[in-house]
Amino acid sequence: KLNGQTPIISAGLADLGGSSWLKTRKADAVSIPATLDFMRALGLDQLVDGYGIHNYPHNDTEAQLRAHTEQNGISECQPAGSKTGKPCWITEWGVGGLGPTCPVDDSTRTTQIQQARDYYGQLAHDGILKAIFFYTWQGDVNAAKEDSNSAFRCGALTPSGRLAIMPL
Repeated sequence: KLNGQTPIISAGLADLGGSSWLKTRKADAVSIPATLDFMRALGLDQLVDGYGIHNYPHNDTEAQLRAHTEQNGISECQPAGSKTGKPCWITEWGVGGLGPTCPVDDSTRTTQIQQARDYYGQLAHDGILKAIFFYTWQGDVNAAKEDSNSAFRCGALTPSGRLAIMPL
């Protein structure tokens, strides 16, 4: 009764291409599009309201950002109400690149986040993207060193962090 309208989103699928994670963990994995194709063939579209994907565009140009995002599964997503497919929810996204020093100089990251938001905004306008969630908000607070990917650094929300969590 309480959750009758709560969207059901497939698990957040992560693109591990080019990552050392697979080798370090001795993991076996396939791409996000291959996983979604397989799950859709088994009836995923009848069970979920959207596809959860993770997208970490660590590229310098808008063209590279678009290419990375499209290879990372966004091409599988369709506008709400389409006959095949469902919209995507980017359940994790972020841009790294901050150095370990305080105060934070994240002008490069702010530019990258603005480019990502512009692109994600167009996908949202087209109905292909339903939601985005920025990650990492705050690294391990018990760690001796701050997480350089965090939106909250050196005791404050960074300029790029403020931009990343603004509504589209």
